This record gives sequence, structure tokens and C-alpha cells, in this order.
Amino acid sequence: EPIKRMLGLLDEMMSRGVRPNTNTFNSIIHGLGKFNQPLLAEKIIEEMKEYGVDPDVWSFNSAIAAWTRSNSSEGGEMAERLLDKMER
Repeated sequence: EPIKRMLGLLDEMMSRGVRPNTNTFNSIIHGLGKFNQPLLAEKIIEEMKEYGVDPDVWSFNSAIAAWTRSNSSEGGEMAERLLDKMER
């Protein structure tokens, strides 16, 4: 499954001592959005912070887009919440 592969590559990078950067995380967030996984995309933003990598505007835009494309009834509300986080 593509999602497992994306997340597995991230784990493999870290296990080999390769520090993921903003672009690495953004690619994963974008990919998760394409596979209708907005909650996981948002979780990756939190993980970025744990690894000391600051999310940028692309990180948030990709996660917001994931929520707006989702079939979730609360997608718009979740996207707005992320927008508020981004503005802080």
C-alpha cells in the first residue's frame, strides 16, 4: 500500500541517520492528501515539530488541501483550524 511505503521510507531514513527536512515532510503530507488521509497529513505536521523541523506554508497548505478534498463532513472546519495554526 502506498501510504505504508511513504511512512516506511520516512522511518527508514531516520533509522539510517538521515535527517528528514521540510521538503521530505512536505512530500509526505502532499502524498497523504492525495490518498485522502487528511488526519495523517496533519499528524505529520505535529511530528515535524517533534523532530525539530518547522512546518512552512507548504506544509500547512498541503494539509489544508487534504481536508478540503476529503469526504469528511468536518473537512472545512478542520481546514480552518489548520489555517488558524498557520497564522500563529
